Amino acid sequence: MSAALDTLGAEIRAYRGEESLRSVAERVGVSPSYLCDIENGRRAPAADTLRTLAAALYAVVQLPRWDAMSGRIPDDIERAILDAPERWNDLRAWLARGGR
Repeated sequence: MSAALDTLGAEIRAYRGEESLRSVAERVGVSPSYLCDIENGRRAPAADTLRTLAAALYAVVQLPRWDAMSGRIPDDIERAILDAPERWNDLRAWLARGGR
């Protein structure tokens, strides 16, 4: 997949810390293999799964960044693009840098 998904997976893994993959997967309502794929950058999480995962890991503040890293555009950025379409190239460059 992409470097952004690799970074997203690493951040999710870091927030999970010592808690088992199985335990977090159960709290989020996904299979351990699905969560493992996310953590290893092989799969982008569905939007609702990412929201639930961020809440379960007490990382809701990371959600806009994680949305961008998973290929989705946060609502506030989408509105900014629609209001100023000439900024699209700036957003593409930001996403290519992994949201940094």
